[in-house]
Amino acid sequence: MRSSVRVAAVAAIGYALLEMAFFAHRNQLLPWEASHVALAAIFFALHFAVAMAGSVAFLVIGTGQRFRSLMPFIPIATLFSVHAISFFRERYYALPRDLGGTLGTLGLGVIPFLVAILVAGRLRKRPDDARTVATAIAFLVVLVGVFRVATVEPMGSGEATPPRVAGDRVEARATGARVFVFGFDGATWDVLDPLIADGRLPNLAALASRGRTFALDTIRPTFSPVIWTSVATGKDRFQHGIHDVVQTRLPGGTMLHRSIERTAFLTKTTGVLFRAMDAARLFKLAPYRSGQVNATSVWEVASEAGLSASQIEWYVSWPARPLNGVTVSDRFHLQSPGGTPISGLVSPEALSEPLQEQVVTEDDISVEQVLEFVDTEGLDVLGRQDWVDEHAAFVDEMRLNLARDLTTRNVTVDLLSRDQDWDLFGTYFRAVDLTHHLTWRYRGAKGDRFKRSELRLRPTITRYHEFMDRIVGEVLAEVPKDAVVLLVSDHGFEDRFAHSRAPRGVAILAGGPVTPSPDRGRMGIYDVAPTVAAILGLPVAADLQGRARLDLMNPAFARENPVRPISTWERVDRNAVGDVDEADPSIEDAEIERLRALGYLR
Repeated sequence: MRSSVRVAAVAAIGYALLEMAFFAHRNQLLPWEASHVALAAIFFALHFAVAMAGSVAFLVIGTGQRFRSLMPFIPIATLFSVHAISFFRERYYALPRDLGGTLGTLGLGVIPFLVAILVAGRLRKRPDDARTVATAIAFLVVLVGVFRVATVEPMGSGEATPPRVAGDRVEARATGARVFVFGFDGATWDVLDPLIADGRLPNLAALASRGRTFALDTIRPTFSPVIWTSVATGKDRFQHGIHDVVQTRLPGGTMLHRSIERTAFLTKTTGVLFRAMDAARLFKLAPYRSGQVNATSVWEVASEAGLSASQIEWYVSWPARPLNGVTVSDRFHLQSPGGTPISGLVSPEALSEPLQEQVVTEDDISVEQVLEFVDTEGLDVLGRQDWVDEHAAFVDEMRLNLARDLTTRNVTVDLLSRDQDWDLFGTYFRAVDLTHHLTWRYRGAKGDRFKRSELRLRPTITRYHEFMDRIVGEVLAEVPKDAVVLLVSDHGFEDRFAHSRAPRGVAILAGGPVTPSPDRGRMGIYDVAPTVAAILGLPVAADLQGRARLDLMNPAFARENPVRPISTWERVDRNAVGDVDEADPSIEDAEIERLRALGYLR
């Protein structure tokens, strides 16, 4: 048994190193930090425990006592078996989980033990040689682990373009155009087209009629923080650093830039335990912060060039990053009278207090306002109250959604009315997507609403789009008529799969030099930032994922304002986000619970 312990310990060291290399590669944990040592120690303990469990099992069934030369090989065979099963089930044959997959899993799991029995059989009369061979194999695993740790690179890491030197400022060429970007989370033509045809979205219809529409190709994973950061930067998640809806703090202080349930592990030895701990909510989850965005947005480039640029409630914008304009961060709407003050909400800070007057809280939203989005026909006062009591979670969520979108509307309209002298202005509205998550399954459902009270949510999506159409009208009324308006969603929505299969989103481009067209075109998420930059006369970076769509402009504009290339928008002295007070844990915890309720997290 002592030989098994020794071999198990050595092999566990090797597998801990392999696990760390795989984990760091797939989860962007490089460069190595001191906090990773604690994680490696946990990985070692888990692999050692599994290796020893295999040895004990063989002793219990009596095989090890009758066949002494086999015992040193059992720890290694156990680890190899778990590795083979994990690879087959999680990366090679993840779906479907049918009989063929089960038989394949069992076969792969048995093979390492059969090999161990075969080798031990050849060394049956030479137990010392068996221990030596087993130990050598374990040390070989360690050597492979050391090599992987020394050579591993982050997933998706290509050869990055070197940033520009400090003080190398981009310049804007005057084009006479300005751009207004309207973020409309979760919008899909499957909903918009019928409602526009029925005359129920007059403002969106008017915008589309004076420009052109697009089916928007989105990206995976379809998480709003990931996609909206790509919209702003023109780069993928490996370049901008936002990978999920939350981050996870692991033992030892390592910050994992995603949730455990979407984290890749080399083997089930670690994956099963970590996912069980996550399900038990033993890990601290936290939203991303703006300082973790590793790529420069088109708003920052415009500011660097001296253009006036403002951004309202954009995802991953807290603490507010200074612009040559106004930044209202994505936590601005979380303020409440008498609540814990939140620093870093607005840049410049002097605007924070005046803009607080525009905040709408959930307490400002009455139950009657929520019921405007519900089919209450045939319900008397008591019936309406009974429905509210039965669907309290929906009512509470809708009060939050309405408060957020109304706050964003108020701030956007207020800032637009204060100052018309801007070049780039972006605002983001969240709750259409949230309404889809809450009520999409009822949208076309059949049945008696008096017998199934949840069917009174059938009109919610339509009515919320009508509400948002009014907001579109109110906002665009403050946008100068000569501005280019780009309304864009991050993804669509569909039956059964929500947005997990990356259904196409929506884009409308109108005004200024845009050539109108009745035909629906195609555009990609990554095209937004370079297109906005080109319209504003900013140079377009060669390391962006998309292209500037000047083919959508009138020929004279495109001819007079050709795309000017630049190697990158990144600069070594990119402005850092200032220090802010730590966020109120209750605010972040409440946001995490909302993500759970909407299905983004378990």
